[in-house]
Amino acid sequence: MCSSDLFWTNQNHSDLNPAVYRRWLVPRVAPKLDLSWIDAAIFVVGTGGHFVGLSEMLRRHGIPCYVSDRAGSITFGGGPPTPSILRGAGNMNIVPGVIGAHMDLVEGVYYSTDQESSEAVQELARRGIYVGGTSGLAFNGARRLAENTAARNILTFFPDRGELYGDLFLGTSTEAEPAGRAA
Repeated sequence: MCSSDLFWTNQNHSDLNPAVYRRWLVPRVAPKLDLSWIDAAIFVVGTGGHFVGLSEMLRRHGIPCYVSDRAGSITFGGGPPTPSILRGAGNMNIVPGVIGAHMDLVEGVYYSTDQESSEAVQELARRGIYVGGTSGLAFNGARRLAENTAARNILTFFPDRGELYGDLFLGTSTEAEPAGRAA
């Protein structure tokens, strides 16, 4: 049954997805960045909207852009599709049209498992930074980018807050065991 009161944004395949980031995120972030200082950038990707908007801007300044994706995501060919406790990153069923149409912006991909992302969340928490699993994925990707390239000043964003998912990675959530979180 269909209702005329409903509207499906189809964010996975809509050109409006990256357009929103070009219009609202990039103009607010760009003035705060010293682009001459940044060697590379790495972001997590769900649909690809923020990656496309930010990467277009950064590449105009000669900054290569990489992806930190989860193992088991089919978006960039990260192996057979597998479920994950990480939210908002990677895809099991489709490659979103938004990122699929902009693969030329991706310089390279670094993969992390749920376990590695969980350990990164715990490391950040020890440093006083309280984030969720997708931010652990971003941090791990940035660390690997630094280990494998000459890039030393790496831009990334931590896309989730710790209070939303912290118990999954730091507390007593029953889902924490699949991530291999040490008690």
